[in-house]
Amino acid sequence: MHFQNLVSGNTHNENENQKESIQNVFEELDAPFTENELSYGIRQLKRDKTPGFDNILNEYLITGKAALTQVLCKLFNDILNTGNFPQMWVKSIMVPVFKKGDVECG
Repeated sequence: MHFQNLVSGNTHNENENQKESIQNVFEELDAPFTENELSYGIRQLKRDKTPGFDNILNEYLITGKAALTQVLCKLFNDILNTGNFPQMWVKSIMVPVFKKGDVECG
């Protein structure tokens, strides 16, 4: 069908459809966070995980979900709107995990 459209000149419509589809994805990604989304995300967290540099345990979020959801929603939406976020969030710890093969292979 693609090559038939090339010959028949229907690529303009196809390109417009692709642009519209991409625009819809961007609009969805730029949409404000909702409290329901945050509640769902917190419900998906697993206990007994090591915290990051912020020392926030998943248990804190799970236990405090009712009190934290509204505050976190506002925080994340402010970050989305301003582009300003805590510098601590750009730090990470990467630990290589040996799976199989030669350990000495570099």
